Amino acid sequence: MGQSRRSHTKSRNGCKECKTKKIKCDEKVPCGRCSKFSLACSLSTESTSSTNPSRHSLASKPIDSSSPSTFIDTFEASDFALFNHFLTTTLPCLALKNEALLMSWKSDLPNLAPKFPYLLHEVLAVSAIHLHHLNPSSSINYQRVAWGHQAKAFSQFRDALSPEVAAHQVHALFACSALMSNYYFASFEDPSSLLFNSDPSGPPEWIFPVRGCATLVRQLRGPLEASTSWTALQSSLDTWSVSPPSPEGPEWESEIRSMEAKLRAMSHGTAPRPLYEEDFQLLRKCFKIAGKAGDASCKVSAMMFGGAASEEFLKDMTERKRPETLVMMAFWCVLISRVNQRHWLRSESVPEAILGVIEAHLPPEYLELIR
Repeated sequence: MGQSRRSHTKSRNGCKECKTKKIKCDEKVPCGRCSKFSLACSLSTESTSSTNPSRHSLASKPIDSSSPSTFIDTFEASDFALFNHFLTTTLPCLALKNEALLMSWKSDLPNLAPKFPYLLHEVLAVSAIHLHHLNPSSSINYQRVAWGHQAKAFSQFRDALSPEVAAHQVHALFACSALMSNYYFASFEDPSSLLFNSDPSGPPEWIFPVRGCATLVRQLRGPLEASTSWTALQSSLDTWSVSPPSPEGPEWESEIRSMEAKLRAMSHGTAPRPLYEEDFQLLRKCFKIAGKAGDASCKVSAMMFGGAASEEFLKDMTERKRPETLVMMAFWCVLISRVNQRHWLRSESVPEAILGVIEAHLPPEYLELIR
């Protein structure tokens, strides 16, 4: 006698993205998977707050090629509070004691962000995740508010990267890329996600906007320098350039070269060519920049490593967890440890969290290289 088919209840309320991937959707708004991977979730409502206030003039209507989309993007009255929090509280943390940078953002951002909805969504996402860490017991779920804005920002930002659009809004794209990397460092729940990313396979999420900054500077530096509407970018361009300042005798030069020699000796016979030669050069270059710089340029120089590391290095780190790459990332943690703790918009130490993950994955013989 044939076995009877077990009855079950199948939900048909999942988002379109999960249905397409044939993945179970948790049906949250936005759903957990779309939030995790910064996807535009079909379950998201236009409101990211628990109330339903009226629409306000933060809404923008693109009218020319400098705008990223062809629809009216609307924002809630509560978003004004998020925007104000960003300008008054979040921005001073991100500016890293650079008064000129702080004043430039404060003067330019209110005019620029409403013209580019993806940039405004990113500002609101960073502000909301900051509030989530400042007020974890708040009745407002700022984390979910941040997820909603981030999903919209990422989707619209990705659309704006098309060649016919990017050149007309390069300053907004650069600003959004910079803020997006801040968002990922502020929003992580599992520190291992800053090194590994299993679904989908590929580098950790913060790498994408950092590499975006590097690409914009490399391909569209002319329009960036010519921009008069986003003067805050100018202080970062020299650090991202091909030939940054290189002080003599950086303090970490001997330590990095010693680490490089030991790693090559330990991997002798397994590598067909010098191991990560270009990546070692890049790491030394980043230390040279940071060795002369203050807090703001320390952050940019640290991000340069993620922005320019080879595809081979990133794949070996994220997918294979090769110990050589993790040792190099431990040295990279020295760079980000020089950045003021307030910049990460959370109470936990980001460098210590990453080092903890590295130590947990390194064999004993490699641990000696980072102690």
